Amino acid sequence: MRNLILMRGAPGCGKSTWIKEQGLEDYTLSPDNIRMLIQSPVYNIEGKKTISQNNEQKVWEVLFELLEERMKNGELTVIDATNSKTSEMNRYKDLADEYRYRIFIKDMTNVPLDTCKAQNLSRPEHKHVPEEAIEKIYSRFAGQKVPSGIKPIDNIEDIYYKPLDLSEYSAINFIGDIHGCYTALMELLKDGIKEDEFYIFCGDYVDRGIENAEVLNYLFSICNNKNVLLLEGNHERYIYEYAHDIKTHSGQFNNVTQYELMRKKVNKKNLRKLYRKIAQCAYITYHEQIFLATHGGISKIDKNLIYNCTESFIRGIGKYEDMVTVTETFAKNHPNIIQVFGHRNIEDNDIKINNNAYCLEGSVERGGYLRSIRVTQLENTLLKIEPIAIKNNIVKTDNDIIDYEEKKELDVETLIERLRESRWIQEKKYDNISAFNFNRGAFEDKIWNDITVRARGLFINTNTKKIVARAYNKFFNINEMSSTRINVLKNNLKFPVDVYVKYNGFLGILGYDEESDQLLINSKSKIDGDYAEIFKNILENSGVDLEAIKLLLKGNNYSMVFEVIDPQKDPHIIKYDEPTVVLLDVIKNTIDFEKMDYDMLKALGTRYGFKVKEKAITLKSSQEFFNWYYKVIEDDYKYHNEEIEGFVIEDRNNFMVKVKLDFYKKWKQLRGVLITTKRYGYVKRTGALNDKLSNDFYNFCKEHKEELPDNIIEARDTFYNLSNYVE
Repeated sequence: MRNLILMRGAPGCGKSTWIKEQGLEDYTLSPDNIRMLIQSPVYNIEGKKTISQNNEQKVWEVLFELLEERMKNGELTVIDATNSKTSEMNRYKDLADEYRYRIFIKDMTNVPLDTCKAQNLSRPEHKHVPEEAIEKIYSRFAGQKVPSGIKPIDNIEDIYYKPLDLSEYSAINFIGDIHGCYTALMELLKDGIKEDEFYIFCGDYVDRGIENAEVLNYLFSICNNKNVLLLEGNHERYIYEYAHDIKTHSGQFNNVTQYELMRKKVNKKNLRKLYRKIAQCAYITYHEQIFLATHGGISKIDKNLIYNCTESFIRGIGKYEDMVTVTETFAKNHPNIIQVFGHRNIEDNDIKINNNAYCLEGSVERGGYLRSIRVTQLENTLLKIEPIAIKNNIVKTDNDIIDYEEKKELDVETLIERLRESRWIQEKKYDNISAFNFNRGAFEDKIWNDITVRARGLFINTNTKKIVARAYNKFFNINEMSSTRINVLKNNLKFPVDVYVKYNGFLGILGYDEESDQLLINSKSKIDGDYAEIFKNILENSGVDLEAIKLLLKGNNYSMVFEVIDPQKDPHIIKYDEPTVVLLDVIKNTIDFEKMDYDMLKALGTRYGFKVKEKAITLKSSQEFFNWYYKVIEDDYKYHNEEIEGFVIEDRNNFMVKVKLDFYKKWKQLRGVLITTKRYGYVKRTGALNDKLSNDFYNFCKEHKEELPDNIIEARDTFYNLSNYVE
């Protein structure tokens, strides 16, 4: 937990001994240890080994860098240093204030000077400190005091986290993830905050819902109540960053939530005050029953809660799918404690997981339930734990993808204006036809709104104001966006869902321009260029009747979208034998996405001689989906004994999400290793080489860099053939 202990005392006073006796060695940062990591002991003019003092600037830079990393995670930390200067302690105090740490001091300045000198000489020779240096430190102790706000302790037990007895209240209310769903919250609290009851909110107050400002304003009004405790969830970090004008790394918050807070004028000063009120966990007793409430759920308390890092309270132990296992482990470790948490509930478990665990995550923001439990005392000291679930009907229907402004109906002329106004869109002009695509900045900064997601293979005749060719709206990988996180897909997907094989080429689009009466053969971003030419050549060599295709598109206002595969001119990761095109979909040339159903698509493919995308499976329920997903993401998974790029999942509302398989992701990474090694002879950043295959392939590339081709498929075949590689 967020506790910082400063040692204070001269060398030889016994600081390190106290740390060892208290079992705190694994939690300690020591400048002496860093000094010896930077430079081994050196000889002085008297021929004695000493710890070098020549690297002090670097030593303290490293120590404070390590300390901040620990503080970000909420780790218990001990600083084993003399801390003789008030200015030094104030620096720690400032950090403690920034990271919301409690700060303590173990003061050993009462050890007599002579005792300290004697104990200094009993230490290993390289740790001896000159006596005049010790005398100087003692002199400093006399004149420089410990700053106020730093609490003295004798033993580590002095800061142990003890349960807070709330038995005086008639009820304890634990409230789960709210996620900007104010209406559901008000239904739960329709009788208000009662003075004789206690309320514990388990975190994640904003994001994904559409009433974020209302939720925050309500929390402003109750956060100072003595019977209200707000816990920290993973989304609260974005509140802190927004309130302090720090750019967050959340696409959802950047693209949606912050603009709502700006429009509705949520006060940043109030946000900063609110964040400082938020606690790490709730550890309480209620009529002799102990409860631990966190946001994420943990598996074990290590002697005392202070030894558990705060990050584990916020994000939970393990992965989302490990939730039930974590609760079972906690029950075995602590059969007398009831754990309450939110954050994760992939398989839509009931509120009561077991006798020791209650899960308050109910996907409220996706039209699910705001969950809570109400604990009251019955006769004979028995407790009644009542699960409560409030259905939320105030939801947005377009997931993460909304505009910065209020939603407006678009016509093509307005769409063109907004595309041209956006700095996230690039336009390529071909006479009267413009190709619109989101730019690199939008991709890297995850700027996804109702304009940028449409600008993906979108071709518009800006003279006639008609869409002449279009592909898909931008869609995302599982876990790439908040709406595609595996734990929320059960609510986003409208079952049954169809799963299609994802091919490994590039998108080609056939469209029709009425003004020029021309069939358009485009790549995703261009009418001309190498990729459009590859697409055109494959079509012409396949014998397809392009004039018939032109008439089809002309009469129906369609675009046809293909995966274009050319293993010679455009090799990717997956190996194919010959050039081909696969008909993926037939899409209407309208602003909103609408496409032909699969049975009609197959019939059309048969009629015109196109290979049509393969449907892999239909999944009828969220449980079937989860079972399938966890099978296909295994390292050794193959589809019908073949390596493929992955799958595209499509539901009944045309919501699409994709999953890339391990083989594809691994060899896409190793393609970069191949190219870099051939160019420079080595890879500078080897952190991603984290398994046997990666390292063996890298070593092979270094040894054979001159003769290896740039094509990763050929290089992979060469690697397997020449090395007789066995995984």
